[in-house]
Amino acid sequence: AERLRPRILVYPGTPMDPFHAGAGPLVLTADLPAESILDADINLEHKSRGNYDTIVSVGSTIVAHFHNAGVSCNTYHRTIRLTADQINDAISDGQIVITVSSSVPASFSCPNSYAVCSLTLRAHPDCNFNGVLDSCDIAEGTVPDCNANGVPDACDVASGLTPDLNENGYPDDCDDDCDNNGVIDLEEIASGDAIDCNNDWEIDFCDPEVEGPPEDCDDPGAFALLTPANGATDVPTGPTLTWEPAYAAIEYDIEIASSPSFTSPIVALTVAGAETTLPDETLPGGASLYWRATARNNVSETLCSPALSAFSTVAPPPTCDADLDGDNDTDVFDFAIFAGQFGASVTPGEGADYDHDGTVTVLDFSVLATNFGCAL
Repeated sequence: AERLRPRILVYPGTPMDPFHAGAGPLVLTADLPAESILDADINLEHKSRGNYDTIVSVGSTIVAHFHNAGVSCNTYHRTIRLTADQINDAISDGQIVITVSSSVPASFSCPNSYAVCSLTLRAHPDCNFNGVLDSCDIAEGTVPDCNANGVPDACDVASGLTPDLNENGYPDDCDDDCDNNGVIDLEEIASGDAIDCNNDWEIDFCDPEVEGPPEDCDDPGAFALLTPANGATDVPTGPTLTWEPAYAAIEYDIEIASSPSFTSPIVALTVAGAETTLPDETLPGGASLYWRATARNNVSETLCSPALSAFSTVAPPPTCDADLDGDNDTDVFDFAIFAGQFGASVTPGEGADYDHDGTVTVLDFSVLATNFGCAL
């Protein structure tokens, strides 16, 4: 925040050669903090020897015009009063330009003619642009300055030159040093020299919450899958999955896939407890599958051990594909229905149209014949 502090800018006089004096003006440029205002008038000191005509401008405004009378080699010293209003009105993006233009000397009979200027300019910041000097804001208690550096805390932080790691609006050097080691706690945490397992910017040595929920500080513990067990068969297509509760876990990610790489899981869900039941027919029947669980909390995650279990689901029940009367067997009654539809055009797949071609033909009879005698 050094750039926001009051500063003094001093410009010592620069001699101007008599044969060069009129070629260009002497420009005094003061780079001030962008938030600066002046609270008092200032003086521009002008000293010359010889006969000069001089114009002084603040920004684009002429504030003084004078000349040295006669052709003698007398030395002239003038003090030009520049008001605070003139300076403040001319400040643009933190810069004030004061121009001193001296003509060539009217007489060159004075071989040591010169013109020099000096300026002492003191700028005071108003970083919150409320028209009141920051020093007054702080003295009146309008804004805080917790580190007593003469800069309002909000401006300190906004400048980016003063860190505020915990984003509480105050410079970090105002925050606690709870272990009294001479280093601000935030700096210790940021550098890794102190542990803050629950990420609340308070070192664990002083944090009462560290004795609280382990999920805020510890990794989830090791745990194993229970059911379906590795190698289980005839698992329902809507199974109940169970596993050991993991220490410090908040939730579990569950995955079931047809490949041990789990690249395209059939099931992927997150649950809070140590078991979950899937709806019937969630899994394909007669399939070889794999499942795993990952315990999570606010700190990290832990994969189950072993890393997966393999199982197979129960095969789907057989069907009597040619059963037309719905009694779960294919018999003479189905044959009679077929005979009544033989040769008919029907909606594809309806009734005895087993091959879905829209007509009951000998091709459909072959399906009936193959399934004849099927009973569930």
